[in-house]
Amino acid sequence: MSTVCDIECRDEGMLAGLQDYIDEQPQGDILIVLHQMGNHGPAYSKRYPPAFERFTPTCTTNQLNECTNEEIGNAYDNAILYTDAFLARVITLLKNNSQKFETAMAYFSDHGESLGEYGLYLHGLPYAMAPRTARSTLPRSSGLATVSRLTKRRSATKPRNAFPMTTSSTPFSACLK
Repeated sequence: MSTVCDIECRDEGMLAGLQDYIDEQPQGDILIVLHQMGNHGPAYSKRYPPAFERFTPTCTTNQLNECTNEEIGNAYDNAILYTDAFLARVITLLKNNSQKFETAMAYFSDHGESLGEYGLYLHGLPYAMAPRTARSTLPRSSGLATVSRLTKRRSATKPRNAFPMTTSSTPFSACLK
């Protein structure tokens, strides 16, 4: 359960105590699944804390018909900014455990989100039912989850890095200014 809550419980609450849990594992592999609320609408403004409200004005209601497309898009973009920061924290957690475990992360989306394109909002329509003009904008992906697999090292040698992680040299706090 998330311990980081105000009007909404935040995804970062899933990280509270996670390092302690990892440290308590005596041996073997660990599979950790983090299922985010992420950018689920329609209340996009509830998906991020106030510090991440960089794009304004925002839609602050779940009644999208009361908001402009700009307000909806801004709230969604702020939620994306928060998701980016959350994923950066997950990557940092993995890097911090890379001396003890082989680490990997996979991130999946359970659906796309329509923000007014072709008059569609939220999950839009299934691909097969969507108007032909909208089909090129609708994703076919499924499965929102952040999966972190921590595997105990089997030797003292550093394993090869098949999927090197890269990070921006700009801290997220700079994006908020």
